[in-house]
Amino acid sequence: MTSCGEQFVSPGWAGGRKDVVTLIRRVRFGVAALATIGVALVGASVAHAIDLTVANPNLATQGSGPYGTVTISSISCPAGSGETSCFSVTATGQNGFVFGDSSIINLNLSSTAGTPTLLSFSGVSTLTASPFPDGSSVDGFGAINFQLNDGPGFSSPVSSFSFTFGVTGSVTTANLLTLNGDNADVVAHMALGTNTACTGFAANSGANTPGGSPDNSSCTPVRTPEPASIALIGTALVGLALLGRKAGTNVPRR
Repeated sequence: MTSCGEQFVSPGWAGGRKDVVTLIRRVRFGVAALATIGVALVGASVAHAIDLTVANPNLATQGSGPYGTVTISSISCPAGSGETSCFSVTATGQNGFVFGDSSIINLNLSSTAGTPTLLSFSGVSTLTASPFPDGSSVDGFGAINFQLNDGPGFSSPVSSFSFTFGVTGSVTTANLLTLNGDNADVVAHMALGTNTACTGFAANSGANTPGGSPDNSSCTPVRTPEPASIALIGTALVGLALLGRKAGTNVPRR
């Protein structure tokens, strides 16, 4: 019996209510943890890989590509650098193609990015930036405003190199670059590693293919066997192997 005005709470319900309160607290903690993880993931560096698949007439004689890949990642700016946003860039040659010479790598930065500053480099003996913005055309791919130069040229070509730079604007890898009038935003000076006398330029997929003909006598077309020719050679080799085996079985024994 309970007196008037008193409430009866069973021990089972009291324990259950405590469990519910604990569960709610745990759910709230979990939601907060997920939110923190989400913010961290959004702020994490997202690499942007750009394949160089379009070549000017000289480089196109050396193969159809892809010629290389340029990977851009957001990084933390060095303390005291005065830059707002910083990036790491790695250029890697594909299918035997290498980098070198002036305009070794060229990035067309968006107006939001602001003014760039080269911070560091590795994999090349020297790397310098042309005055920004550079309005000169990069051999058939239009004007690219941030151009970097390698001193030794193709006397010391490299298959891969990296550099870091900062900009005054607040940007990410998503809005760092912009296409120019020729639909190019990344262009590299390249050559086939076995024929560095023939040099040319390769740009991002989607860039306009430069017109004209090769203007370098060293840029003779690299011929690759047709699939039918390869099949014919393979058949001939198999036939020779069978003939050799048959001849070996017909040799009289002594």
